[in-house]
Amino acid sequence: MREQRGLKHLRCSRSSPNLKSLMPILHRINWKRYNANLEWLFEMITVMLLFAIMPGCSKWSDADVARTKDHGDIVRHALQQYRDRMNSYPSDLQSLIPDYLDKIPGPTVGKKIWAYKTYQQRSDYLLSVVTRSESEPEMHADPIGWTYDTK
Repeated sequence: MREQRGLKHLRCSRSSPNLKSLMPILHRINWKRYNANLEWLFEMITVMLLFAIMPGCSKWSDADVARTKDHGDIVRHALQQYRDRMNSYPSDLQSLIPDYLDKIPGPTVGKKIWAYKTYQQRSDYLLSVVTRSESEPEMHADPIGWTYDTK
């Protein structure tokens, strides 16, 4: 009687299973395999997270850096042409289109976009690769040339 009273709260209706009917099912579950599957799932999630953050930790290849410098040199040349004609650098890179460039060639490293800033009433500029993380190298160009800091 005591046992039935304890199980009453588990019953929803006469046709619903009670704890006694679930016990054979619970005993059949291979709990070791279930735990191993959970461990495997946790390991897979960890590996995927590591792959997601690793690109920011990796070094840039020499070929990608060289290609970025080539693309940057095209932009730098257009900036110089703009300055020669207008006596100052443009306020943004989009001002180079369409008179000096058909499109702005992007960098092949980092976030693959340029950061461009002018100084001293647009008489100087800094063209930089936008990085994905602080651990990535820094790459900047000004009218004189390139700096590349691998940290």
